[in-house]
Amino acid sequence: MRVWCPENDLCFAQSVTLAIGPKPGNKTDDFSMRVATPAGLAQLEAEEGILASGPVLILVRYDFDILWNWTTRVVRSCESTTWPYCVENLRRYFSWEYDGYKI
Repeated sequence: MRVWCPENDLCFAQSVTLAIGPKPGNKTDDFSMRVATPAGLAQLEAEEGILASGPVLILVRYDFDILWNWTTRVVRSCESTTWPYCVENLRRYFSWEYDGYKI
């Protein structure tokens, strides 16, 4: 659902969470990434000299349609025969809510 737009589409850095799950079904897992522009990254406060870590998507400017189309293509490209295989593929692009959990 489109509910947020930055004040300045050329300067922003925002965490985005996606709820993705298998079809059919109503259960999802959360996947996240940071979406930013170069100017937005430059305004982040560095911690030990690091501005951002983990999955980062850098846009020239904020454009919901570009973000949505990229996300849709990536999620479709990660489809597989089982949900665990899909998750493995999705983790190449996004942080998974269960990363680091020990089972």
